[in-house]
Amino acid sequence: MKRHGCLKKNNMKKVVFIQRVLKKYRVTFFELLRSNLLQKGIELILIHGREGTKESLRKDAGFLNWATEIRNIYFPFGLLYQPCLKLTKDADLVIVEQANRYLLNYLLMIRKLFSKQKIAFLGHGITRQKKAGSLSNIFKKSIIKNVDWWFAYTNGVRRLIISRGFPEEKVTSFQNAFDTGPLIKKKELLTKEEILAVKERIGLGDGPVGIFCGGMYREKRVGFLLESCQRIKKNLPDFEMLFLGSGSDAYLVRDMARENKWMHYIGPCFEEEKVVYFMLSDLFLLPGLVGLAVLDSFALETPIITTKFPYHSPEVEYIQNGINGIITEDNLDSYVAAVREVLLNREKLNRLKKGCKESIGNYTVEKMVENFSRGAIECLGYER
Repeated sequence: MKRHGCLKKNNMKKVVFIQRVLKKYRVTFFELLRSNLLQKGIELILIHGREGTKESLRKDAGFLNWATEIRNIYFPFGLLYQPCLKLTKDADLVIVEQANRYLLNYLLMIRKLFSKQKIAFLGHGITRQKKAGSLSNIFKKSIIKNVDWWFAYTNGVRRLIISRGFPEEKVTSFQNAFDTGPLIKKKELLTKEEILAVKERIGLGDGPVGIFCGGMYREKRVGFLLESCQRIKKNLPDFEMLFLGSGSDAYLVRDMARENKWMHYIGPCFEEEKVVYFMLSDLFLLPGLVGLAVLDSFALETPIITTKFPYHSPEVEYIQNGINGIITEDNLDSYVAAVREVLLNREKLNRLKKGCKESIGNYTVEKMVENFSRGAIECLGYER
Protein backbone atom coordinates (compact mmCIF):
# COMPACT_ATOMS: atom_id res chain seq x y z
CA MET A 1 0.00 0.00 0.00
CA LYS A 2 1.45 3.36 -1.06
CA ARG A 3 0.51 6.44 0.92
CA HIS A 4 1.50 10.04 0.67
CA GLY A 5 1.11 12.63 3.37
CA CYS A 6 -2.22 14.42 3.30
CA LEU A 7 -1.42 17.39 5.52
CA LYS A 8 -2.48 20.79 4.22
CA LYS A 9 0.17 22.92 2.59
CA ASN A 10 0.27 26.58 3.74
CA ASN A 11 -3.40 26.40 4.73
CA MET A 12 -4.44 25.72 1.13
CA LYS A 13 -7.94 24.40 0.56
CA LYS A 14 -7.79 20.67 -0.04
CA VAL A 15 -9.92 18.50 -2.30
CA VAL A 16 -9.71 14.72 -1.94
CA PHE A 17 -10.91 12.74 -4.95
CA ILE A 18 -11.57 9.02 -4.33
CA GLN A 19 -11.75 6.51 -7.18
CA ARG A 20 -12.29 2.76 -6.93
CA VAL A 21 -9.45 2.28 -9.44
CA LEU A 22 -7.41 4.57 -11.67
CA LYS A 23 -7.90 3.96 -15.39
CA LYS A 24 -5.43 5.01 -18.08
CA TYR A 25 -7.97 7.24 -19.79
CA ARG A 26 -8.37 9.27 -16.58
CA VAL A 27 -4.66 10.00 -16.04
CA THR A 28 -4.53 13.14 -18.22
CA PHE A 29 -7.70 14.47 -16.58
CA PHE A 30 -6.25 14.17 -13.08
CA GLU A 31 -2.90 15.65 -14.11
CA LEU A 32 -4.58 18.68 -15.66
CA LEU A 33 -7.10 19.06 -12.83
CA ARG A 34 -4.34 19.00 -10.23
CA SER A 35 -2.42 21.70 -12.10
CA ASN A 36 -5.54 23.80 -12.68
CA LEU A 37 -6.61 23.73 -9.03
CA LEU A 38 -3.08 24.40 -7.79
CA GLN A 39 -3.00 27.62 -9.82
CA LYS A 40 -6.12 28.63 -7.90
CA GLY A 41 -4.61 27.82 -4.52
CA ILE A 42 -6.29 24.44 -4.07
CA GLU A 43 -4.50 21.15 -3.42
CA LEU A 44 -5.84 18.01 -5.10
CA ILE A 45 -5.28 14.62 -3.46
CA LEU A 46 -6.20 11.54 -5.49
CA ILE A 47 -6.85 8.25 -3.67
CA HIS A 48 -7.54 5.12 -5.67
CA GLY A 49 -7.71 1.38 -5.21
CA ARG A 50 -5.92 -1.40 -7.05
CA GLU A 51 -7.54 -3.46 -9.80
CA GLY A 52 -8.49 -7.07 -9.07
CA THR A 53 -6.80 -9.97 -10.87
CA LYS A 54 -9.51 -10.41 -13.51
CA GLU A 55 -9.82 -6.67 -14.11
CA SER A 56 -6.06 -6.30 -14.52
CA LEU A 57 -6.21 -8.53 -17.61
CA ARG A 58 -7.68 -5.58 -19.49
CA LYS A 59 -4.35 -3.79 -19.08
CA ASP A 60 -6.03 -0.40 -18.76
CA ALA A 61 -4.81 0.56 -15.27
CA GLY A 62 -3.34 4.03 -14.92
CA PHE A 63 -0.52 5.30 -12.72
CA LEU A 64 0.28 8.64 -11.10
CA ASN A 65 3.29 8.88 -8.80
CA TRP A 66 1.65 11.60 -6.72
CA ALA A 67 -1.57 9.63 -6.07
CA THR A 68 -2.25 7.52 -2.99
CA GLU A 69 -2.96 3.87 -3.72
CA ILE A 70 -4.99 1.81 -1.23
CA ARG A 71 -6.11 -1.80 -1.16
CA ASN A 72 -9.87 -2.03 -1.61
CA ILE A 73 -11.69 -4.49 0.64
CA TYR A 74 -14.39 -6.51 -1.11
CA PHE A 75 -17.33 -8.17 0.61
CA PRO A 76 -20.14 -10.46 -0.59
CA PHE A 77 -22.97 -8.99 -2.69
CA GLY A 78 -20.60 -6.57 -4.40
CA LEU A 79 -20.00 -4.42 -1.31
CA LEU A 80 -16.75 -2.49 -1.25
CA TYR A 81 -14.87 -0.63 1.46
CA GLN A 82 -12.12 1.85 0.61
CA PRO A 83 -9.95 2.12 3.76
CA CYS A 84 -9.03 5.78 3.59
CA LEU A 85 -11.32 7.53 6.06
CA LYS A 86 -8.36 8.86 8.06
CA LEU A 87 -6.73 10.20 4.90
CA THR A 88 -9.76 12.42 4.27
CA LYS A 89 -10.20 13.88 7.75
CA ASP A 90 -8.64 17.29 7.02
CA ALA A 91 -10.11 17.71 3.52
CA ASP A 92 -12.38 20.65 2.78
CA LEU A 93 -14.14 18.69 0.03
CA VAL A 94 -14.28 14.94 -0.63
CA ILE A 95 -15.50 13.75 -4.04
CA VAL A 96 -16.71 10.14 -4.23
CA GLU A 97 -18.28 8.01 -6.92
CA GLN A 98 -22.03 7.62 -6.59
CA ALA A 99 -22.44 3.91 -5.92
CA ASN A 100 -24.81 2.17 -3.51
CA ARG A 101 -22.26 -0.52 -2.66
CA TYR A 102 -19.38 1.79 -1.65
CA LEU A 103 -19.50 1.65 2.15
CA LEU A 104 -17.09 4.54 2.68
CA ASN A 105 -19.67 6.93 1.20
CA TYR A 106 -22.04 6.36 4.11
CA LEU A 107 -19.35 7.02 6.71
CA LEU A 108 -18.45 10.28 4.96
CA MET A 109 -22.10 11.35 4.79
CA ILE A 110 -22.48 10.69 8.51
CA ARG A 111 -19.27 12.56 9.35
CA LYS A 112 -20.32 15.65 7.41
CA LEU A 113 -23.27 16.04 9.79
CA PHE A 114 -20.79 16.84 12.54
CA SER A 115 -18.19 18.83 10.63
CA LYS A 116 -17.73 21.56 8.04
CA GLN A 117 -16.36 19.07 5.52
CA LYS A 118 -18.26 18.95 2.24
CA ILE A 119 -19.07 15.81 0.28
CA ALA A 120 -19.79 15.63 -3.46
CA PHE A 121 -21.11 12.83 -5.63
CA LEU A 122 -19.67 12.06 -9.04
CA GLY A 123 -22.05 10.01 -11.14
CA HIS A 124 -24.90 9.28 -13.52
CA GLY A 125 -27.75 9.90 -11.09
CA ILE A 126 -29.14 6.42 -11.68
CA THR A 127 -27.75 3.01 -12.57
CA ARG A 128 -28.20 3.19 -16.34
CA GLN A 129 -28.05 -0.54 -16.91
CA LYS A 130 -31.02 -1.17 -14.59
CA LYS A 131 -34.67 -0.19 -14.82
CA ALA A 132 -35.65 3.11 -13.22
CA GLY A 133 -37.93 1.27 -10.79
CA SER A 134 -35.29 -1.22 -9.63
CA LEU A 135 -34.44 -1.39 -5.93
CA SER A 136 -30.97 -0.08 -6.74
CA ASN A 137 -32.34 3.06 -8.38
CA ILE A 138 -35.01 3.60 -5.76
CA PHE A 139 -32.28 3.60 -3.12
CA LYS A 140 -30.05 5.90 -5.18
CA LYS A 141 -32.92 8.34 -5.44
CA SER A 142 -33.44 8.25 -1.66
CA ILE A 143 -29.87 9.42 -0.91
CA ILE A 144 -29.41 11.79 -3.82
CA LYS A 145 -29.71 14.83 -1.53
CA ASN A 146 -27.32 13.55 1.13
CA VAL A 147 -24.34 15.42 -0.30
CA ASP A 148 -23.38 19.08 -0.67
CA TRP A 149 -22.61 19.05 -4.40
CA TRP A 150 -23.05 17.01 -7.56
CA PHE A 151 -20.63 16.49 -10.42
CA ALA A 152 -22.85 15.21 -13.25
CA TYR A 153 -21.32 13.41 -16.21
CA THR A 154 -23.38 15.31 -18.80
CA ASN A 155 -26.00 18.01 -19.16
CA GLY A 156 -28.66 15.29 -19.28
CA VAL A 157 -27.50 13.89 -15.95
CA ARG A 158 -27.55 17.42 -14.53
CA ARG A 159 -31.20 17.80 -15.54
CA LEU A 160 -32.01 14.45 -13.94
CA ILE A 161 -30.39 15.42 -10.62
CA ILE A 162 -32.23 18.75 -10.56
CA SER A 163 -35.54 17.04 -11.40
CA ARG A 164 -35.16 15.01 -8.20
CA GLY A 165 -35.08 18.11 -6.05
CA PHE A 166 -31.36 18.83 -5.77
CA PRO A 167 -30.54 22.58 -5.92
CA GLU A 168 -29.72 23.64 -9.47
CA GLU A 169 -26.90 25.92 -8.37
CA LYS A 170 -25.10 22.99 -6.73
CA VAL A 171 -24.91 20.71 -9.78
CA THR A 172 -21.90 20.89 -12.11
CA SER A 173 -22.06 19.23 -15.51
CA PHE A 174 -18.48 18.44 -16.46
CA GLN A 175 -19.25 16.84 -19.86
CA ASN A 176 -17.33 13.59 -19.48
CA ALA A 177 -14.47 13.11 -21.94
CA PHE A 178 -10.97 11.74 -22.36
CA ASP A 179 -7.89 13.04 -24.12
CA THR A 180 -8.56 12.43 -27.83
CA GLY A 181 -5.49 14.44 -28.86
CA PRO A 182 -3.23 11.39 -29.32
CA LEU A 183 -5.84 9.71 -31.54
CA ILE A 184 -6.17 12.78 -33.76
CA LYS A 185 -2.40 13.21 -33.96
CA LYS A 186 -1.92 9.54 -34.92
CA LYS A 187 -4.62 9.87 -37.59
CA GLU A 188 -2.87 12.89 -39.08
CA LEU A 189 0.54 11.16 -39.10
CA LEU A 190 -0.59 7.92 -40.73
CA THR A 191 0.50 7.65 -44.35
CA LYS A 192 -1.49 6.05 -47.16
CA GLU A 193 1.24 3.44 -47.45
CA GLU A 194 0.90 2.46 -43.78
CA ILE A 195 -2.88 2.19 -44.09
CA LEU A 196 -2.64 0.10 -47.27
CA ALA A 197 -0.09 -2.20 -45.65
CA VAL A 198 -2.51 -3.03 -42.82
CA LYS A 199 -5.34 -3.44 -45.32
CA GLU A 200 -3.31 -6.01 -47.26
CA ARG A 201 -2.11 -7.78 -44.12
CA ILE A 202 -5.64 -8.48 -42.87
CA GLY A 203 -6.99 -9.22 -46.36
CA LEU A 204 -9.53 -6.42 -46.49
CA GLY A 205 -11.33 -5.80 -49.77
CA ASP A 206 -12.39 -2.56 -51.46
CA GLY A 207 -16.05 -2.53 -50.43
CA PRO A 208 -17.72 -0.62 -47.58
CA VAL A 209 -16.35 -1.43 -44.13
CA GLY A 210 -17.92 -1.32 -40.70
CA ILE A 211 -16.01 -1.42 -37.42
CA PHE A 212 -16.82 -2.40 -33.85
CA CYS A 213 -14.40 -1.34 -31.13
CA GLY A 214 -14.86 -1.99 -27.43
CA GLY A 215 -15.67 -4.55 -24.79
CA MET A 216 -17.54 -7.60 -26.01
CA TYR A 217 -20.12 -8.29 -23.32
CA ARG A 218 -23.89 -8.53 -22.95
CA GLU A 219 -24.72 -4.81 -22.91
CA LYS A 220 -22.80 -4.29 -26.16
CA ARG A 221 -25.26 -6.67 -27.88
CA VAL A 222 -22.71 -8.65 -29.87
CA GLY A 223 -25.35 -11.13 -31.03
CA PHE A 224 -27.53 -8.31 -32.40
CA LEU A 225 -24.49 -6.86 -34.17
CA LEU A 226 -23.50 -10.16 -35.78
CA GLU A 227 -27.03 -10.75 -37.05
CA SER A 228 -27.08 -7.19 -38.40
CA CYS A 229 -23.80 -7.73 -40.24
CA GLN A 230 -25.08 -10.88 -41.88
CA ARG A 231 -28.17 -9.06 -43.14
CA ILE A 232 -26.11 -6.11 -44.38
CA LYS A 233 -23.84 -8.54 -46.25
CA LYS A 234 -26.84 -9.99 -48.09
CA ASN A 235 -27.80 -6.50 -49.31
CA LEU A 236 -24.22 -5.33 -49.93
CA PRO A 237 -22.08 -8.25 -51.14
CA ASP A 238 -18.82 -6.25 -50.84
CA PHE A 239 -19.44 -5.31 -47.20
CA GLU A 240 -16.79 -6.30 -44.64
CA MET A 241 -16.53 -5.90 -40.88
CA LEU A 242 -13.68 -5.29 -38.42
CA PHE A 243 -13.97 -6.30 -34.77
CA LEU A 244 -11.62 -4.76 -32.20
CA GLY A 245 -11.87 -5.76 -28.57
CA SER A 246 -12.33 -8.66 -26.20
CA GLY A 247 -14.61 -9.80 -23.43
CA SER A 248 -16.97 -12.56 -22.37
CA ASP A 249 -18.77 -12.55 -25.74
CA ALA A 250 -15.64 -12.39 -27.90
CA TYR A 251 -15.99 -16.10 -28.69
CA LEU A 252 -19.14 -15.32 -30.69
CA VAL A 253 -17.13 -13.03 -32.95
CA ARG A 254 -14.17 -15.40 -33.23
CA ASP A 255 -16.39 -18.35 -34.13
CA MET A 256 -18.26 -16.44 -36.83
CA ALA A 257 -15.08 -14.86 -38.20
CA ARG A 258 -13.61 -18.34 -38.74
CA GLU A 259 -16.53 -19.20 -41.02
CA ASN A 260 -16.78 -15.82 -42.80
CA LYS A 261 -13.68 -14.35 -44.42
CA TRP A 262 -15.37 -10.94 -44.68
CA MET A 263 -15.41 -10.73 -40.87
CA HIS A 264 -12.03 -9.80 -39.39
CA TYR A 265 -11.43 -10.33 -35.68
CA ILE A 266 -8.45 -8.14 -34.78
CA GLY A 267 -8.59 -8.60 -31.00
CA PRO A 268 -7.91 -6.05 -28.26
CA CYS A 269 -6.52 -2.70 -29.42
CA PHE A 270 -5.65 0.16 -27.09
CA GLU A 271 -5.19 3.87 -27.59
CA GLU A 272 -3.42 4.75 -30.87
CA GLU A 273 -3.27 1.08 -31.98
CA LYS A 274 -6.88 1.26 -33.15
CA VAL A 275 -6.53 4.37 -35.31
CA VAL A 276 -5.42 2.63 -38.52
CA TYR A 277 -8.43 0.29 -38.39
CA PHE A 278 -10.80 3.25 -38.08
CA MET A 279 -9.07 4.81 -41.09
CA LEU A 280 -10.01 1.69 -43.06
CA SER A 281 -13.66 1.90 -41.96
CA ASP A 282 -16.73 3.87 -43.01
CA LEU A 283 -19.05 3.42 -40.03
CA PHE A 284 -18.77 2.51 -36.35
CA LEU A 285 -21.47 -0.10 -35.70
CA LEU A 286 -22.48 -0.14 -32.03
CA PRO A 287 -26.13 -1.18 -31.54
CA GLY A 288 -25.66 -1.72 -27.80
CA LEU A 289 -24.34 0.42 -24.97
CA VAL A 290 -22.74 3.68 -26.12
CA GLY A 291 -20.42 5.48 -23.74
CA LEU A 292 -17.12 7.29 -24.33
CA ALA A 293 -16.70 5.32 -27.57
CA VAL A 294 -18.65 8.17 -29.13
CA LEU A 295 -15.49 10.29 -28.81
CA ASP A 296 -13.51 7.70 -30.79
CA SER A 297 -16.16 8.13 -33.45
CA PHE A 298 -15.88 11.92 -33.47
CA ALA A 299 -12.07 12.07 -33.26
CA LEU A 300 -11.57 9.54 -36.06
CA GLU A 301 -14.50 10.79 -38.16
CA THR A 302 -16.17 7.39 -38.26
CA PRO A 303 -19.88 8.00 -37.52
CA ILE A 304 -21.62 5.75 -35.00
CA ILE A 305 -24.87 4.03 -35.82
CA THR A 306 -26.64 2.84 -32.68
CA THR A 307 -30.19 2.13 -31.51
CA LYS A 308 -32.61 3.48 -28.91
CA PHE A 309 -31.20 0.93 -26.50
CA PRO A 310 -32.62 1.74 -23.04
CA TYR A 311 -29.36 1.22 -21.14
CA HIS A 312 -26.87 3.56 -22.82
CA SER A 313 -24.35 5.50 -20.76
CA PRO A 314 -24.94 9.29 -20.52
CA GLU A 315 -22.48 10.14 -23.31
CA VAL A 316 -24.97 8.85 -25.90
CA GLU A 317 -26.53 12.32 -25.71
CA TYR A 318 -23.49 13.69 -27.56
CA ILE A 319 -24.89 12.05 -30.69
CA GLN A 320 -27.04 14.44 -32.73
CA ASN A 321 -29.20 12.12 -34.78
CA GLY A 322 -28.54 12.61 -38.49
CA ILE A 323 -25.79 15.18 -37.87
CA ASN A 324 -22.83 13.36 -36.30
CA GLY A 325 -24.30 9.86 -36.00
CA ILE A 326 -27.50 7.84 -36.32
CA ILE A 327 -29.82 6.50 -33.61
CA THR A 328 -32.37 4.03 -35.01
CA GLU A 329 -35.38 2.31 -33.53
CA ASP A 330 -34.37 -0.63 -31.36
CA ASN A 331 -34.90 -3.46 -33.83
CA LEU A 332 -32.88 -5.29 -36.46
CA ASP A 333 -34.86 -4.10 -39.48
CA SER A 334 -34.44 -0.41 -38.62
CA TYR A 335 -30.78 -0.82 -37.77
CA VAL A 336 -29.86 -2.73 -40.92
CA ALA A 337 -31.82 -0.32 -43.11
CA ALA A 338 -30.02 2.69 -41.61
CA VAL A 339 -26.56 1.19 -42.09
CA ARG A 340 -27.37 0.18 -45.65
CA GLU A 341 -28.74 3.64 -46.49
CA VAL A 342 -25.62 5.45 -45.28
CA LEU A 343 -23.22 3.04 -46.96
CA LEU A 344 -25.05 3.51 -50.28
CA ASN A 345 -25.22 7.29 -49.96
CA ARG A 346 -21.73 8.75 -50.00
CA GLU A 347 -23.07 12.30 -49.64
CA LYS A 348 -24.89 11.42 -46.41
CA LEU A 349 -21.84 9.58 -45.09
CA ASN A 350 -19.65 12.61 -45.76
CA ARG A 351 -22.15 14.88 -43.96
CA LEU A 352 -21.99 12.63 -40.90
CA LYS A 353 -18.19 12.60 -41.03
CA LYS A 354 -18.20 16.40 -41.17
CA GLY A 355 -20.52 16.43 -38.15
CA CYS A 356 -18.09 14.21 -36.24
CA LYS A 357 -15.19 16.54 -37.01
CA GLU A 358 -17.18 19.58 -35.89
CA SER A 359 -18.37 17.86 -32.69
CA ILE A 360 -15.07 16.69 -31.22
CA GLY A 361 -14.10 20.21 -30.15
CA ASN A 362 -17.11 20.31 -27.81
CA TYR A 363 -15.91 17.36 -25.73
CA THR A 364 -12.28 17.74 -24.74
CA VAL A 365 -10.44 16.84 -21.56
CA GLU A 366 -9.39 20.50 -21.24
CA LYS A 367 -13.03 21.65 -21.19
CA MET A 368 -13.87 18.86 -18.76
CA VAL A 369 -11.13 20.07 -16.41
CA GLU A 370 -12.35 23.67 -16.60
CA ASN A 371 -15.91 22.58 -15.78
CA PHE A 372 -14.78 20.39 -12.91
CA SER A 373 -12.44 23.03 -11.49
CA ARG A 374 -15.17 25.66 -11.58
CA GLY A 375 -17.55 23.33 -9.73
CA ALA A 376 -15.00 22.52 -7.05
CA ILE A 377 -14.30 26.21 -6.45
CA GLU A 378 -18.01 27.03 -6.24
CA CYS A 379 -18.58 24.18 -3.80
CA LEU A 380 -15.68 25.27 -1.58
CA GLY A 381 -16.95 28.85 -1.60
CA TYR A 382 -20.56 28.41 -0.54
CA GLU A 383 -21.74 28.35 3.06
CA ARG A 384 -23.68 25.24 4.03
